[in-house]
Amino acid sequence: MKTNIGILVFTAILFSSCSKEKDTTIKEVNFGISEYYDPFLWVKSDTVVLEKTLKYNFNDYATENNAYATISLVDSKNKIIETDNILLFINGNPTQDNTFTISSNDLQKGRIKVGLKVFPSYNYGYNTGYISVGRNNLDRINNNDLHGENRLFKWELEHEHVINPLLLTLLILTGTVIFFLLLWFLWLRNSFYPKFRKGQIQILEPYFSGIRLNKSIREVVFTDTKIKQSAINKIFTGKIHYEVNSIYSKNIHLAPKKGNKIKIKLPFGASIKP
Repeated sequence: MKTNIGILVFTAILFSSCSKEKDTTIKEVNFGISEYYDPFLWVKSDTVVLEKTLKYNFNDYATENNAYATISLVDSKNKIIETDNILLFINGNPTQDNTFTISSNDLQKGRIKVGLKVFPSYNYGYNTGYISVGRNNLDRINNNDLHGENRLFKWELEHEHVINPLLLTLLILTGTVIFFLLLWFLWLRNSFYPKFRKGQIQILEPYFSGIRLNKSIREVVFTDTKIKQSAINKIFTGKIHYEVNSIYSKNIHLAPKKGNKIKIKLPFGASIKP
C-alpha cells in the first residue's frame, strides 16, 4: 500500500533566544512585552496585539491533495488557552476559540501574521506555550512526525502590570512640587527673606508705641496707609508688619541683616535716632 505524506513547512521569522529554560527541539518565537495598567480618571488600558510574521508552505503532494491543518494556541501543558486570557490573531483578525486552519487552497500563501493579545486576567511575568497542531491530513510538519510531536513552535512573552501613565505623570508632578516646596521652606526662603529674631522696636517720638518682633516677621514697614498682605505672600515669604500712622508720608522699611543688624531704608530727608 502506498503511503501518502503531505508536508507543511512552518518557520518563524525574527525568533529570538531567551535566558530561561528552552526546548531545543522546537523553534522559539519571543513576542516581547505586553503591558497593562489599571484605569485612572479618563485614561484606560488597552493592551496591544503582539505580532510576529511566520513563513509556511505546503509541498507539492500536500497541495495536490488539498492538505489542511488545524492549529491552536496552547499553554505549556498543551491546554488550549481561553480567549479571555490570551486572544490569538491571524493576519490582524481575532480567531474563534484560539484555533485556526491553514489549507493548501488558501489564496494567501507563504506568510502569515500571528498576533497575541494578552488580557489582565492572565498570569503576570514570564509566560510560554506552543502553537500546536490539531485535526489535519498531514503526516509531518517541519521535522515533526505528527504521530509523535504536534507542537510547531514555542511562544514566549512577558506580561507586566505597570502604573497608569496619567497617574505616573501626576505622581511625578506632585513629588516635584513637594520637593521644591520643602527646599523653599526649609532652606531657600530664609536665605532670600531672613526673619527677625525676638526683640522689640520702641518708638518714643513723635508718638509712643512698640513693635514686638518674632521669627515670623521678615520686614517692618512704617506707612500712613493700611496695607493687607496677601496670604500667599505671607506663607511663601514671611510676615510683613505694617506700622500705620499719619506722620509717615513716605514709607520706612526695616529688615533683618546678618550679625544681628537691621537694614533701614529711609525716604530722602528722613532720619532715625538712635
